[in-house]
Parts: sequence; structure tokens; C-alpha cells
Amino acid sequence: MKKILFAILTSLPICILAQGKGFELKGKLGKWNAPAKVYLYIGTRVDSATLSNGEFGFSGRVDEPVLVTLILDEGGIGLSRLNNLNADYTRFYLDNETITLSSADSAKKAVVSGSAINDESARYTAFIQAHTKKSVDLQAEIAAIPADRQNDPEVQRSLQQKMQDAREELRGALTVYIEQHPSSYFSLLAVSNLVFLKADAGKVEGLYATVSPDLRATGQGKKTAKEIEMLRATSVGAAARLFTQPDTSGKPVSLSGFKGKYVLLDFWASWCMPCRIESPNLVKVYKKYHPKGLEILSVSLDDLSQKSAWLAAIRKDSLSWTQVSDLKGGDNEAAQLYGIQSIPENFLIDPGGRIVALSLRGEELDKKLATIFTK
Repeated sequence: MKKILFAILTSLPICILAQGKGFELKGKLGKWNAPAKVYLYIGTRVDSATLSNGEFGFSGRVDEPVLVTLILDEGGIGLSRLNNLNADYTRFYLDNETITLSSADSAKKAVVSGSAINDESARYTAFIQAHTKKSVDLQAEIAAIPADRQNDPEVQRSLQQKMQDAREELRGALTVYIEQHPSSYFSLLAVSNLVFLKADAGKVEGLYATVSPDLRATGQGKKTAKEIEMLRATSVGAAARLFTQPDTSGKPVSLSGFKGKYVLLDFWASWCMPCRIESPNLVKVYKKYHPKGLEILSVSLDDLSQKSAWLAAIRKDSLSWTQVSDLKGGDNEAAQLYGIQSIPENFLIDPGGRIVALSLRGEELDKKLATIFTK
């Protein structure tokens, strides 16, 4: 859920392509002198510069706009000794422009100027924040739910509706932005976020087609195209992607073994509160529809260090159906096959091995199963 709430806020709001002779970054952070240094992360590359009266500079060229991180090392102790959680850093966007970054003291307070990219970032942030308030409020509400009320049906129904409303609002806002800014690099990233939010594949493809051809030809454009392919491959009507993973006792379980039955493929984790809140609903529908032919196959995104927590959550939540995991956390191979970027997520697969519904929770799941098993 947390990933859903903030994925939009951390997208690249870019409005022009990288062009010209290259970038020049001019910076001034207080009056720091050697051995104080700054480190600039550009993708996987790290450049550094020593400060003189707070001043430093970087120059070079990027193929297209890129989100970069600048870290201030006041004591010159080196990156390996800096505490990543408490590092003094700022993030901004870099393309082939002349950019000025300045602050009276720290990197985190730095102001970026002379950059069309970062000007667009500010405008985008202002636009999208008006549509993320529901999500931010919902995150706080979920965190504040007492343990003894997490299984309350009314609480669950209320949260499910609020989650759905928040997702729909974000989808709508992104769609409007793309339609209004077809030549904006940010619109390309907005399409990527619609994939993340599991918007309708056909609509996403249509919006992507409206984005400037030059933008679609960039590295990010090609990456987004692949993301859309994944969305299409895991949408309603697509054949379920097969995999095999060990169950709680280490025995391999294959999705192909469920062919001939309706199976709900469920992605979750022991540490995921929205997943745990949904567990009683899954227990209810399994008890109701398993005698009629429903199977559930749950895939956990816990990692090896969380194995005991995974097993404990299964017992505590009374999850009596098949549970599997390769214990690779977010790199779970089944999750990669299905393009999972946030949990909980699920796919309802028919006896022929095709996806007939996805992202079903709460009453929506029960209603869908009722239409199938009351025929």
C-alpha cells in the first residue's frame, strides 16, 4: 500500500528531452571547505567534488533526463562511512542544461534553479498532491487501526472502498495530465504509473500512443512500452503465467497443478498490513467456495530472514490453503512474472488457465465468485 501511495510522488516529472552540449551543475552549500566533499549519483555512476568556500561543480552529458542524488559529506569521511539513513542529501533532475544548486548550509535545504526539468517537477508535485491526499490520509488511518478491530467486517469494507476510491482518483489525475501534456516527458512516466496502478491495459496503450513519438523512442519510453506489455500479459483474457515454488515444508508446488479448477492466485506478505486486513475475507470466501471448487494459491513476498514471521502469520490468520514462496522478498520470481509492484494483489484464473479477473478484494471478490459458483 505504501508503494501505491508514493509511487506517483516520486515519478520523473520532466517536460523536455535531454539536448544541447551537455549539463553544467554549479553548486554552493554554505561555506564548507576541504575535506568536505559532495557526491553525485547519476544512475549507477558516482562522481565527487571537493568544496571550496562551499562551491563545487560538475559537468558532463546525459542521454536523457535522469533523477540524481547529491550527498554532502561535511567531514570528508567517504561514502562507505556515511550513514545512509541520516545522510545530508537532495534529489533533483538533470538533463543537458546549466543548473544552479544553492543552500546556506545543508544539501537537504538546497534550492535548484535554472532548470526547466525541476520547474516542471514543482508544477507536477503541486498538481498531483491535490489527488494524493486521500491516499496519504488512508495510510495514516490504516496504521492507526487497533489490532482488535482489524478483522471487523465494517472496518474492512470501509478501507476497501477508500482504497478503491484513492486508486481511481490517482488514475483519473494521471489520465488528465497525459491528455493535457502529450509532449511532456512526465506524461511518459505518468503512463508508467498507470501500469503500476493496474489501469485497463487498452486505455493505457491508447494513452501511450498519444505521447510524442520522440519521447516513446527514449530509453524510458522503451521501458514503459515493456511495462505495458507486462500489463497486457497479466490482464483479463491472458493465459496465466506458470511457475513452481516451494510450500511451507519445502515441497515444490506448480500453478499448472491447479488446471481444471478456479484458482485465486494471491500475492501477499506477513509484514503487509493491508494484506493481513484482507486475510479474514479470504478465509471467508475459501470456506464458502472451496467445497464448490475454488482453490487459493498464496505467494508470499517475505524474504529468508522473515520466514518465521511468514509461517506465524499463516497460523495466526488461519490460512488453510496452499502457501508458497521462494523467500526472495520483492524479487520473488512469481511476482516478477506477474509484474507485481504492490501488494495485496490477486488474479482469478479459470479452469482453462486464463485470467478472468484481478485485484478483487472484500465484497467484490465474494460477488465475483458468487456469479461463478451459483451458475
